[in-house]
Amino acid sequence: DGVKAGVKGDEARNAMRTLANSLEARGAQVIIAGCTEIPLLLDAAMLNVPLVSSTDVLAERTVLLAREEMPLPD
Repeated sequence: DGVKAGVKGDEARNAMRTLANSLEARGAQVIIAGCTEIPLLLDAAMLNVPLVSSTDVLAERTVLLAREEMPLPD
């Protein structure tokens, strides 16, 4: 909620990193930023495991569909 309100400072970034590190400590091998706001606070350089951004995946798929390099799903 804070990101939607414009809160993107160091405190918010550190809190998001702490959450991601907690998941990693519990065995996560990848962090999925499934909410479009998460990549505004968390980036791959902050983590020891890969970060998958739903925003990036959506953009990549949209370009592939627009270029007709990928078929539309049924």
